Amino acid sequence: MWLIYLIKAYLGWAISICRRIISLAAPQLGLVVIFTIVSQLARLLAFFLPVKIIILIGSDGVPRYFPRAFLEYEREPLVIWLGVATVGFYITYLIAEKVVEIFTEKSAERVLAHTAKLALFENQDEIVGNACRKLAESIAAVVFGTLAIALLAVIYPLVAGVIVGWVVAALIGTALAGMASARFRAWLDENAGDFIDTVSTLGFFIVTATIVAKFIAGFELPILFAIISVLLTRQLLRRIDKTFTNALGLYPKRFLINALFLRNHHLPTDRNPEQRRVWDLLTTNPPREWLPSLLLGATGEVAATAEMTRWHETGVLDIIAFDVKATGGSERDYLVKLFGSKRRLAALHEATLLGSLDPGALPAPTFLGSALAGDYHCHIFERPAGEPPAKAELKEVRLDLTADCWQCRPPGDLVERYRRSHQLLAQRLAGIDFERLKLAVTSPREEVGLASFSKRLKRLCETVGTVPLAILNPDLKSESMARLGDGRPVTLQWGRWQMEPVGAGWPTDDEVLEQLPLWLDKAREKRDDLAAVRPEDAQLVALLFEIDALVGRQRYRSAVELIPAVLKRTRKSAGRGLIP
Repeated sequence: MWLIYLIKAYLGWAISICRRIISLAAPQLGLVVIFTIVSQLARLLAFFLPVKIIILIGSDGVPRYFPRAFLEYEREPLVIWLGVATVGFYITYLIAEKVVEIFTEKSAERVLAHTAKLALFENQDEIVGNACRKLAESIAAVVFGTLAIALLAVIYPLVAGVIVGWVVAALIGTALAGMASARFRAWLDENAGDFIDTVSTLGFFIVTATIVAKFIAGFELPILFAIISVLLTRQLLRRIDKTFTNALGLYPKRFLINALFLRNHHLPTDRNPEQRRVWDLLTTNPPREWLPSLLLGATGEVAATAEMTRWHETGVLDIIAFDVKATGGSERDYLVKLFGSKRRLAALHEATLLGSLDPGALPAPTFLGSALAGDYHCHIFERPAGEPPAKAELKEVRLDLTADCWQCRPPGDLVERYRRSHQLLAQRLAGIDFERLKLAVTSPREEVGLASFSKRLKRLCETVGTVPLAILNPDLKSESMARLGDGRPVTLQWGRWQMEPVGAGWPTDDEVLEQLPLWLDKAREKRDDLAAVRPEDAQLVALLFEIDALVGRQRYRSAVELIPAVLKRTRKSAGRGLIP
């Protein structure tokens, strides 16, 4: 069965990694396992003894079901000693956790030292340490679980049987449900952690209910054994929960861990199997088999057949685009975009924007709808009928696309949602770190300019805040450009759209910046709210947006070099009484 196969595959891999750790850092790993068990036992006792203290405080004397050694003491001294023991066990727990942390780091250092490889990625020390810790926790959990089941089998066999039976039943039930339903397996892939936690919690409740039911049925119930059984059950199920959770965290990273732990394993170029699955829709499942149902779900249009006719280079990893020819009902050409699992947010953003606007409001192909292809978001468009822009046209087309977005007035509800989710340009400018900009200043003149910019920034932010907002698309790459049948240029990628004041995103070199008023006039023909926007303000927005972008990329020298252009236009506005 699929679950047994997965468990077997994980155990085989985990054992091979444990052998490698033992061969390189056996003493360190042994100490980690031992002190993990000590930590678990100390934590168990630290939470068990307060229960006894409460029972003692609420009793007239020492209850008869307490251990015989406790019966020799008076109640008050016993309460004090148990309180001291509780503190002692908790301190032992903290010390054991610290020892585990120290020797986990030492084992990770020895593993990395003996593999003798170059640094593969930035957080590799953290990955190795985390792997050592989780594998040690799993070994400790197996030891602890074996001892706990053995102890429960002696003091309360019924509880031991219920725990083992519940774990076995949960595994068999999950395996059978996965075999019967692919949808359940897909759901489990996304929610495995929550599912394991729920199963663990249900197991604890079942054990508790069993003890209560036995009491209600009139069977003799040793109170002390019942309390110990409940606490052991909780810890045991938590350890089982933790072991499965550790497996979920480690197994997807096995390629990285293999490359770090094993000398003859190299870091694969394709390290994420989840990302490969989106390509499996095209390489292992012929698109003609699932495209008709996809088109029906997204557009409501019936097609007997649908064939991929042309591939598009998107320039973005795991965003796949291609043309589709539908026949037998819908006789249309479509553009289909498929988003990998790591591009889900881009798919949601794109659908939110294009679904909020009328067709043709933005320079984008007509958006027909969205649907899921398996687990992956898919968007359907009308296929752009024109030829893509020539290489010599790209610079002009980018200006066309940027200015074309200014002509679209964003809907009020979309503006409010964006404001609640993102900072606008004026807010970001107000948070500029001038101490960092000072580090990039190379002359007294630049220092004076930076001080003047800082002094005027508040007023500049107010000016920027009065400029109407427009959609900005930062992904105007040549691969994503196309033309409609009427020659209008469009862009295919809208997953990273922003909402910025008109002028943002316009090139800041002097020649192109001086052309901005011409494009602004074209936008005014479509938007009444742009009538009061001065060209100088839009140019200031372009410069300030670029400064904000440069600061965000820590290109402080380039940002400082743009400040004179801002001050120049600020002085022009000041001469007209616009900015003091």
